[in-house]
Formats: sequence, C-alpha cells, structure tokens
Amino acid sequence: MPEQPTRVLFLANSEHGQTNIILAITHELLVQGNVDVHIGSFPVLERRVEKLLADNASAYDDAFRSRVHFHPVRGPSNIDVFVRTGKRGAFHPPGYHGAVLGFQSLCEDIWGWTEDEYVDIYESCVEIINEVKPSAIAIDFFFLQGRDAAYNTGHTAILINTTSLSHIVLGMQPYSAALWKYPLPGTGFPYPIPPHLIPLNTLAVLKTAKMYHGSGRRREIREWRIKHKIHGRFPFADAWRPDRFHISPGLKELDWPFTNVPDNVLPAGPILLPTASVEKQDPEMARWLSQAPTVLVNLGTLYAPDPKVAEEIATGLKGFLDGWKGQKMQILWKLPLHPHDQGDIYRHAIEPLKKETEEGSVIIRPWFEVEPMAMLQTGNIVCSVHHGGANSWYEAIQ
Repeated sequence: MPEQPTRVLFLANSEHGQTNIILAITHELLVQGNVDVHIGSFPVLERRVEKLLADNASAYDDAFRSRVHFHPVRGPSNIDVFVRTGKRGAFHPPGYHGAVLGFQSLCEDIWGWTEDEYVDIYESCVEIINEVKPSAIAIDFFFLQGRDAAYNTGHTAILINTTSLSHIVLGMQPYSAALWKYPLPGTGFPYPIPPHLIPLNTLAVLKTAKMYHGSGRRREIREWRIKHKIHGRFPFADAWRPDRFHISPGLKELDWPFTNVPDNVLPAGPILLPTASVEKQDPEMARWLSQAPTVLVNLGTLYAPDPKVAEEIATGLKGFLDGWKGQKMQILWKLPLHPHDQGDIYRHAIEPLKKETEEGSVIIRPWFEVEPMAMLQTGNIVCSVHHGGANSWYEAIQ
C-alpha cells in the first residue's frame, strides 16, 4: 500500500495580512511535494489561492492540483463583521490614549459576531477538521473559532503570528519588564523607553489588561462557548503557551533584545508571498512603473480613509511632487472605498492631484490586482508608504 502523504490543514481569517504567510508556506509545501495542503477560510480567499497556483504553476510538479484543497468556512469574515460597525478603519493615534483606543477596537469591533455566527464558524471549522483528518494543523493566531475547533477535536495546533516576536514573548520577560522596559505595541513609544514615558507605558499595560479581562464582548463570547460546550481557555487568553509551537515572521535581530525566547517559538524571519512579475500580471502597469521612480502608497486592507483625510493625504502628495527638485517622480496610491460608500465620494478629495492624474504621473485605484511585492521587486518603487503592517514592512525591507 503506497505511503499516504502528510496532510497539513491551515485555518485562517481571509484578510491579506492574515493569509499572506499561509499562502507563502503553502507554496513551499507544494514545491517540496508529497504534502497535501488544505486551506480552510472564508470564500473570498479562494480567488487568491487560485492566483497563487496560476502564477507559480511552473514551480510545482504535474500533480500539484491534486495536492491543494480549499475548504470554505461558513459565516461572516473579519472584514464583514468590521464593516457592520460603519468605521472606516482599525486605526488609532499613538501614545497612551491611542493604544487604549486601539485595544478597545480589537475587543469591541473585530470580535463583533453574534452568538449564532460565532458558533456557526466554529462548527464549520470542526467539520473541515473531521473531513480532512490532518496530520498537522496550523492556525492564524487571530482566528478564534479555528483555534477553538482544533482544541475541541483533540489537536494541538501550530499558531502562526503575523506580527513581531514581541507580541508573543513580551509578557514573559523577567522583572515585569513589559511595564517599564519595553514599549507597549500601539503606543509608538521609543525603545529604550525614556524615563518620563515609563509611567504612561505602565498605565497603558495595566489599562489594556484590565480592559481585556473586563471586556463585555469577551464575557459574551465566553458565555456562548460554555453554552455550546466549546471547551478550553479563551483562545486569545495566552500569547504564549508551553504546549504549542509558535511561528513568527520576526527575527530576534530585528526586535527588541529579549531575555526569554522559549524554544517552542520560531522567529523565522520574513515569510513572503511568491509573486509573478508585474509584466506577467499586468503589462500596462509594468510599462507605467518603468517610466519613472515611483512612490507606492498602500495603507492596508482595513483602511478606507474619510474623504477629509484623503484630501489631506492628496494635498501632502501634491506638495511633495511640487517641491521635488530631482528627476520626474510618479505616485501609485491605493485608495479603497468603504462598502457603505455611494458614488464617487473621493472626487473632491483627490482634486489636489487632478492635474497629475490627467497627465498620468499619478494613478489612484481602489485596489491593486498586482501584488505589492511584485511592484517592489521591479526596482522602480523608491519609497513605500504603508500603515506599519508586518507584511508591508517585511516586503519593503526585502
């Protein structure tokens, strides 16, 4: 009887920031061969899986199509849930108050399911696990229902973090260093923390911990889990646990100097999505990029700026172009619409760049069909303006 291939199941949210790493690992497993890859996520991700396979088919063996399987998860995705809030993005200012607002948004907006939705997503993940019978499960750290499903079907999942090493090990450092030595993510405080900011950092850590434990949304979800016999600790309760393996795209050399990084945490370094060339994906875009050095403005999946903010960005970009004394420069700006937007709400906002868009030195689009990594690899992007997301940062420095 022929040896059965290893079956790896990924469970993840469908947003780009959460799935780029999973798609990159999928690519590597397909290149290696003799591994069946199963991806469980919301239906919108299937198109990106197909694009990955089409763009990289030449790197795989002839049977690769039989070794990759997409399993749609029922229920609303994170973006679907967030859109219902009416907010235009998951963003906040820096500092103590900004970090607190950002954490509040996580608890109240991102975890915005109804009871029926939470349970349906969980049960959908359980069904996928039981169907696939995986040799190993790797799960997006922020996919709560997937983590619940793995635990309740008897699997110890590998957790894939999309952010820095600090998000896993910060709370483990000796002498309560998270309070006074390391800036709380979201504050924007420098490292080392200046003495005058230590009290605010300490307050921010204590305040967000109190918000987490006192969160009404967390309490609701915990009650749903008890009611529907979903066992185990609340999935977001522990950044690190000794009984599971953690993968981070961070590197020790690129993070703050930590005293304690356990052996079951792998800071693997940037895990980047393989991409076809811009020429292959969009020949017209390749031609345009080759005309002049280009500034890429890409502020993330969950950000559709208010028209007034968009106008301020446009005014700033206009000022840059007018003040630039070197060779000709171009700007490529992703300006997505919010699903609730009607009509051309940015028409007035981008008025400062009207002349440049008509001349063709500025392109503004709601979405890029070409992966940003492919644009960066052309060598024509001289500046990447982004929202600080881990994928954008690693792609830019690569």
